[in-house]
Amino acid sequence: MIYQAMIKLPLLAASLLVATAADRVWWNTDGGSVTEQRDRDMVTCTMTLKSDDGQFEFEWSNKLPPRAVVEQKNWSFPSGYMWNVALRIGGTWLEHGDGTPNIPAMTGSTSIMFLLNQPIDDMLLSARDVAIKTPDRVFNINLAPKKVEALVAALHKCSALISHPG
Repeated sequence: MIYQAMIKLPLLAASLLVATAADRVWWNTDGGSVTEQRDRDMVTCTMTLKSDDGQFEFEWSNKLPPRAVVEQKNWSFPSGYMWNVALRIGGTWLEHGDGTPNIPAMTGSTSIMFLLNQPIDDMLLSARDVAIKTPDRVFNINLAPKKVEALVAALHKCSALISHPG
């Protein structure tokens, strides 16, 4: 028993040090946040747009392609299921879409994850809302322009580290 504790304490301490030293909040408001996460040689900037019902997370990193994770509390999906979704930022459907689900996505129990194949910063600056459409449901979040402006500015500062992750 003492031997197990001797092994677990250093592991716990190391994980706490990594967790607290690795995250930095660039901007936080009731409608969203921009955070930086570091893990060894990977830097990830995450912009989260929140509502009472769920959130959109957009992630950029130096080791993985840009991606989005949309989570809604009322969703219930089988994990690892593949299907198509449509993402609208303001009046623009991504991937030259028309509202018909056209972006390959993977489900988690209450979330959907997919790759972003085009820049969304400028779209967010002029958008009043963000919406995702699956084959059988729609989820959207209204955006406050001044808050999104601050979030995008913080995202630009954070993502400048991705090309210079020192």
